[in-house]
Amino acid sequence: MLCQPNMVEVSWKSAAALSAAFATGSVATLLWGKLNKEKMKPEKWIRVGTVGELMVYPVKSCQGTSVNECTATEIGFKVTNFFRDRIFTVVNTKGETRRMTDLPKLALISPTIKDDTLTLSTPDKDPITISIPKDTPEARRTCSIFGEHVKCVLDCGSEVNKWLSEFLESDVFLYYHHDVTTQRHALTDSQKQFSTFSKLDKGTFQDETSYMFLTEESVEELNKRLDTPVTFLSFRPNIVIKGVSEPFAEDFWNFVRIGDESGPIFKASQPCLRCKLTNIDPSTGTTNPRGDPLRTLHKMKRKLGNEELDRICRTSAAFGLHLGLYKNSQPVKNGDPVYAAAL
Repeated sequence: MLCQPNMVEVSWKSAAALSAAFATGSVATLLWGKLNKEKMKPEKWIRVGTVGELMVYPVKSCQGTSVNECTATEIGFKVTNFFRDRIFTVVNTKGETRRMTDLPKLALISPTIKDDTLTLSTPDKDPITISIPKDTPEARRTCSIFGEHVKCVLDCGSEVNKWLSEFLESDVFLYYHHDVTTQRHALTDSQKQFSTFSKLDKGTFQDETSYMFLTEESVEELNKRLDTPVTFLSFRPNIVIKGVSEPFAEDFWNFVRIGDESGPIFKASQPCLRCKLTNIDPSTGTTNPRGDPLRTLHKMKRKLGNEELDRICRTSAAFGLHLGLYKNSQPVKNGDPVYAAAL
């Protein structure tokens, strides 16, 4: 059982003693270095903002859906039994997951889930609706994501595979992750560098973890340096938090709770280290010719809380925070208060 938290209704870094600990990185150093080994638990909380957007991306690298309410599970947000985050993925003939960087036109596909059906639509092709496959021996397949084996997924059928192959101009298949727990239990060499990264943090077809958080204030700070402003959609977060006292405050959040004492708690796994996918305009599927916003993010280097984190991330552009589910409970709603924890 978690200790009952002390509620502190102030903005981030405005409580002198606690804010100093986060600002200097002392709390971050403690947590990033020892969290998993000693099973530390959050006890004190500071109000840091409000949920501004809840996003669910049913098909990896396709368009997301803004929702008003969802439930946090080990493998990602759940709206209904079939409407979950990144439980579908497009793969090539080798069973390798394809991303927007491989097939930029994925950005133009809008998925809609109603009951047990999935509809895919694009601006210039008739939509297709399929029944979400049931677990039968004939439908079972295997696939991989970044070389990591996913043991059992379900083929969504020849009709949708043909539709996708025609639109994407590549031979592809659509697979469905029907298991409600992660099938990805191996950490990459990169993930092993972060002592807080747990095997349980990995979800279905997400790149790193089941959850990624970002603040509006960080996006606004980035946009001050860009010729062409971007929206949070370029970074594909699950939760966008607004009303934060300063940009990049999320770099120092080790635990995050949504809502009151019974709300779900998330544990930071690692900073979100950005790749070229952020340069693809999610509304057009075209790549920014200047290499932005990734190019500019690389110029915005900053301290991440302690020397070890700075060393690991020294050649990367960190933007946002990857998290795993630490404690589940009531649903998350748009407008819920957001708290960060110290020990």
